[in-house]
Amino acid sequence: FLALLSITTTYLCCQIPNWFGLLARAFNQSALSELLVRILLLLFLGALFLLFLGPLISNLYSRHLLWGFGLIPTVYYLFDYMTSVYGDFWPQNSQTAAEFLPFILCLAHLLFCIMYYTQYEKASEAERREQFLGFVVRQRSKEFEAARRSEQEVRLLRHDLRHLLNTVSLSLDAGDVAGAQKLLSDYTQTLDSTVIRRYCANDAINYILSDYAARSQTADIDLQISVALDDTPLPDEILLTSILSNVLENALLAQLELPESKRSIEFVLKHSGGKLLLSARNPYAVTPVFVDGLPQTTQKDRKNSHGYGTQSIRYMTHRLGGKCRFALEGNLFAVYIVI
Repeated sequence: FLALLSITTTYLCCQIPNWFGLLARAFNQSALSELLVRILLLLFLGALFLLFLGPLISNLYSRHLLWGFGLIPTVYYLFDYMTSVYGDFWPQNSQTAAEFLPFILCLAHLLFCIMYYTQYEKASEAERREQFLGFVVRQRSKEFEAARRSEQEVRLLRHDLRHLLNTVSLSLDAGDVAGAQKLLSDYTQTLDSTVIRRYCANDAINYILSDYAARSQTADIDLQISVALDDTPLPDEILLTSILSNVLENALLAQLELPESKRSIEFVLKHSGGKLLLSARNPYAVTPVFVDGLPQTTQKDRKNSHGYGTQSIRYMTHRLGGKCRFALEGNLFAVYIVI
């Protein structure tokens, strides 16, 4: 199969020097000029295809893609030999031949596009799954480290608890009730800081939110997260976490362009009426321009903008059977998703 594909593709490529050779002969009426043009073009195209086209075709690892790619040159090869070399079909049936070949070429092109899109979907799904698994591993490592630090802090607090109770007892014996209350309040706040916050029972969503909460705290961004999930089954976990990551990534990048005093993100994820509702609102530095309902950057070289990732958000939302909307609400950029 690969040998047949190679032969027919090579035959198709050799037609380019053949046409230019015939054109040169038509102008100069010289068989020598035709041969020279064909030889020079063959050498040039051979080097070009071997250096650039060959590595690209070698990436067509799927047999279905190879069938789709090789269908056009194979049909052309058979058609050319049947109509001009082994028969006189072309001169006698010019109209039928002229309509048949374009139809086959267009059909082959459509089949190849469908096959390529199917393989692209599978490759994208595998890549998203790999990214998701890598993210889960990294977040589990962070959570384990946080749990270990919390455990160490709790050990220290338990060790200091006896001294604290003695100090409180002495304060009460001395009639210093306010001082005792302050000691207990400070200890309670210290104890609360050792608690590892969980936004929801779903580990994947919790990992995403915890990661962006930590990044927002480092960047001095006021991230307000509200999560209210019931027992309604969640959609595909990989696509959902990809949507969450894109939404929060867009909002976080947009905040980096603002002064620290104006950086804020409001994020809501909840179930309502059997639907999963997601929204995010944040201020922006540069007003985005909307094209076909999607925000676009106004500066070509800007990376930290709302134009980044919105196409992925809409695509993955539609994959889950949902809808998304991007809007400007005063000085806030908002995204609303219903799944």
